Amino acid sequence: MKLSDLKLIGYDHGILSITGWFTDGLVALHTELGLPWWAAIAGTTVLIRLCLTRLVVNTQKHSVRLAAVNPQIQELMTEAKTASANKDTHMQTLISQRLRDLMKEHNVNPLRPLMLPLIQMPIFLTFFSIVRGLANLPLPQLKEGGLGWVTDLTAADPYYILPATSLLFTNLVFKFGADGVPTAAKAGSPMTTAHIRNFIQLTTFLSFPLIMYFPSALLFYWTFSTGFTLLQSIILRQPIVKRYLGLPITKAQALEPGAEPFKSPSYMDTFNAAKEYFQKSVKQASEESAKRVHAEQNAKRTASIKRKQQGEFVERIQEPGVEVNKEAAAAQTVKKPEGGREAEKQRRIEEARRRRARS
Repeated sequence: MKLSDLKLIGYDHGILSITGWFTDGLVALHTELGLPWWAAIAGTTVLIRLCLTRLVVNTQKHSVRLAAVNPQIQELMTEAKTASANKDTHMQTLISQRLRDLMKEHNVNPLRPLMLPLIQMPIFLTFFSIVRGLANLPLPQLKEGGLGWVTDLTAADPYYILPATSLLFTNLVFKFGADGVPTAAKAGSPMTTAHIRNFIQLTTFLSFPLIMYFPSALLFYWTFSTGFTLLQSIILRQPIVKRYLGLPITKAQALEPGAEPFKSPSYMDTFNAAKEYFQKSVKQASEESAKRVHAEQNAKRTASIKRKQQGEFVERIQEPGVEVNKEAAAAQTVKKPEGGREAEKQRRIEEARRRRARS
């Protein structure tokens, strides 16, 4: 099979397609080196993991430094929360500067451990998509490129061994922190981290019915990738390897007097914690909604009172003018008859004078 044969069976890609170039590389391993498809998938997985080894080592070095300085970081974070609650902006600024200086001095960053999983996950999903695309074509060579009890990589595992090993290795990777995230006992919030891991492990086990009918090529890649990740993590934990790579050899920290060792929560504890968190969130949201409605009602009531007070004030201003107008109108009404009689009197006097003048 050649790369050009992919176009004949309907698999083509653009020049900027990352998955397309990864596919070409995978097919090249199979065609140029004569590797069976299971070996080509495994070889590509190993090559990718080896390229990430340096990043894995640097992440472990950083995790050790971060664990050493984490108590001081947590103390500063507590002080920052107190200052925020007291609305002391000056103290918040000072604490933020101390925190930045501390992390710069020890060359740590709480977000740096997330770099490894953020790089690994897109690679895993990309290769997962590639293998699924080849299995769904289906690529004829995949029907005979399997290993052991699974010879047809386009069909599901008849014994469900690959789905089980895929989920088992995935859970072990999360349990031992091989994914680059610190284990629960070494995390800043151990109980929260333990609950998150329990949730992930539980959801992976519950996904078994969804993946049991996946093509064997997909599950073989999944099993081999997580298995190699777990093996790499075990190797990097060995003291001789740590000394060779310059990784600090950490010793178990002695417990403080009266302190109890960290105990990982069970799945039921995680379920109860999630239930309690959900109920607390609902209650908090309900209280905030009630406060918001109460504030709106108070605002409307205050606005109504202000409008009423303004109306009464305007009425009080207008009332004296109304009284003056009423008094003036009454005076005019009273004076109007008097003015008429006076005019009549003057008219009669003038008429009498004219009569006397004529006579």
